[in-house]
Amino acid sequence: MVNETTKFIEKQAHDWLVKLEVGDMLDGDEERFVDWLSQDEIHGIAFSQVEATWRLMHDAAEGLEESNAHNKNKGFDVTTNSTTFFKRTLLPLAASFLILAFTLFFGKTIWLPITADFYTSTGERTEYALPDGSVITLNTGSAINVQMEDDIRGIEVLAGEIYIVVAPDQQRPFVVQAGDMRVTALGTEFIVHKRENQDALVIVTEHSVKVENKQDKSSNLVLAVGESITLDNEQKQFSRKTLVNYQRESAWLKGKYVFTDETLEAVVNELSRYHKGKIMIMDDSLKRLKLNGVLDLDEPLTSLQNLTYTLPIKVKNITPYLVLIEQG
Repeated sequence: MVNETTKFIEKQAHDWLVKLEVGDMLDGDEERFVDWLSQDEIHGIAFSQVEATWRLMHDAAEGLEESNAHNKNKGFDVTTNSTTFFKRTLLPLAASFLILAFTLFFGKTIWLPITADFYTSTGERTEYALPDGSVITLNTGSAINVQMEDDIRGIEVLAGEIYIVVAPDQQRPFVVQAGDMRVTALGTEFIVHKRENQDALVIVTEHSVKVENKQDKSSNLVLAVGESITLDNEQKQFSRKTLVNYQRESAWLKGKYVFTDETLEAVVNELSRYHKGKIMIMDDSLKRLKLNGVLDLDEPLTSLQNLTYTLPIKVKNITPYLVLIEQG
């Protein structure tokens, strides 16, 4: 009986973790999840164990891919029978199993470390120097492909957010592709967003860029410093140009999030991009609270805790993965 009960609780914990990760929560599910956690201490322990298992598998898959890539770059060729059997038979099977499990659990983002030339995981921010002298900084959870040719320099933004400092080269234009948006540098620095389920966005921080719509060849625009534009995913049309505070929009380069008159929901959504887990606001009335400030993106949970000093909220760390925000 004890074993059956334990298995049932583990299944419940697994189901809740999948719901949280894939965004399959229905109305009232957040409250039901909290109720389930509070029913018995064993529920919280089971959830923490399931979470740890998934994270371990995720880290193992990333490590496997990094090891394969490293071996390819080094040109390793191991010829012993046992190692060859492992590499040709067991390793592909294990990798296939992990990829299938991760695709179901984490969605298409699991492919980014495998398909991208450069990639940052949650909470990472990395700068890369390209062969032409240009410098690209990838924000958290970002991925790009790079193509350097004799007549063109190309970047494809697969996901996330990048900051580009373009090296001059009049013979080879520098072009960034983000979905159907095509951005050509005109001797400049700029930011490109391509977040999941959001419109592609470009913000100019120095000089200017030319922006084109692949779906509408006649739609060409030039943006100057401080101007931004988005390309609607559904309508396949550009929005109006808008003026933005580009210094605030690029504050993430220094690990800062600067915001003015934002809702708590918007702030939590931004911090969540830098936390390897879920941050959930349990009361809808709290989501509408307005605030101003500067937060540290490198310490998202500390930043979140600091908000309790000025807002009527409390932060509960259920597990390292799950954080709840409730009425203070």
